[in-house]
Amino acid sequence: MVASAATFFFWASHYLYVPVLPVFAESLGASLSSVGIIVASYAVPQLLFRIPIGVAADRLGSRKCLVVAGLAATTGGAALMGFSENTWTLLTGRTATGVGAASWVALSVLFMSFRRPDETGKAIGTANFITGAALVASTGAGGAVAEIWGLRAAFFGAAVLGGIGLLLAIWMVEPETGRARDPSWAAFRRIVTDPLLLTVAFMSLLTNFSSFAGVFGFIPIYADRIGASSAVLGLITMISLGAGAVASLVAARAAARWGDRAIIRVGAVLASLSMVVVPSVKSVALLAVTLTVNGIGNGALATMFMSLAVRRAVPEQRATAMGVYQGLYAIGMLLGPLASGYLASAVSIAGVFYLIAALMAVPVALAWLIPANVRESA
Repeated sequence: MVASAATFFFWASHYLYVPVLPVFAESLGASLSSVGIIVASYAVPQLLFRIPIGVAADRLGSRKCLVVAGLAATTGGAALMGFSENTWTLLTGRTATGVGAASWVALSVLFMSFRRPDETGKAIGTANFITGAALVASTGAGGAVAEIWGLRAAFFGAAVLGGIGLLLAIWMVEPETGRARDPSWAAFRRIVTDPLLLTVAFMSLLTNFSSFAGVFGFIPIYADRIGASSAVLGLITMISLGAGAVASLVAARAAARWGDRAIIRVGAVLASLSMVVVPSVKSVALLAVTLTVNGIGNGALATMFMSLAVRRAVPEQRATAMGVYQGLYAIGMLLGPLASGYLASAVSIAGVFYLIAALMAVPVALAWLIPANVRESA
C-alpha cells in the first residue's frame, strides 16, 4: 500500500545519515557537548509541534496535508545538512528535519486508519516494523554511502529519499475518518490527563532518552574509538535496528498471550543490561551483539507504549492522543543527547552508558501501573 511505502521513505530519509552524523559534526569542529546539542536539536520541534499537530489533525479530519508538509521539511533539512560548512548550518538543518519528524503523529494515525479500530496493536506493530525496516536499510546503506562517496553523500541521499516519500504522500488517498466529535478543551484535558497515557509516555521518554544518548548519540563515537569504520558504524546500527523491527512486529502478538506488563518488563531488562556492559566491550563484533540485545528490548517497548497510548482514545481523537504521547516522549529525545553530551565531556563516555542502564531499569517497576486488561475504544 502507498501508506506503507510513504512510511518507509519517511523514516529512511531521517536515518540514512544517522550513523555518521556525530562523526560529521566532529569533522566540522564540534566538541562532544556540541555534538549532543546538534543531535538534541532534532527533538526540539517535535517537543513543540507534536501536540498541536495531533489536535489539528483531529479537528481537520485530515492527516495527509500535515504528512506532506512534514516530508517537505524533512527533505529540505537533509539537503541543508549536506551543504553545511559549519556547525551552525548543520544545527539548522537538523532542526528542520525535526520539524518533519513531528509529522509522524499524523502519519502514524493515518496508517492506523487503514485498519479497523480494534486492530490498533497490529497496525502499530506493522507500522513499527516498516519503520524498523526503513531504519535498517537506511543506516546500513548510509554507512556504506559515506565510506564510498564521503560523509556529505549520506545527507544528499536522505534528501532524495525524502523527495520520493513526498511524492508518495501527495499520491496517497486518505480514508474518511471524520472530525473529532468533541473538539473542546474539556476533551483535550481528558486525553492529556489519562493516567495510562501519561504512564506510557513517561516510560517512552526514558526509552527515547536512552536511544538518542546511546545508539543515535555516543555509540557511533564509542565504536569509532574502538576501530569501527564508517561502513561498520552503519552495519552495527543496522543490526540493532533490525532486531528492533522484528521485536516490534512480534510484541503485540506476544502481549496478547503473556500480557502488556510482561513484555514491557522483558524489553526494559534487555535494554538496561545491554547498555551497562558497553564500556567493557572492546571488540566491534561484541558491540554488535550487545546492540542486537538492546534493539530487541527497545523494539518491543516501542510497540507496547505506542499501542497503549491510543488504546483508550476513540478513532476521531487518536491523533490528539498520539500527539500528546509523542510530544511528551520527545522530551527524552531532547534531554538524552543534551545531558549525555555534557556528561561525556565532564566525566566520560562510559558514564553515559551507565546512566542509560539505570534509566532503562525504571520501566521494570513502572510496568505494575499498567492495567492488566486495557480494551480498545471503538
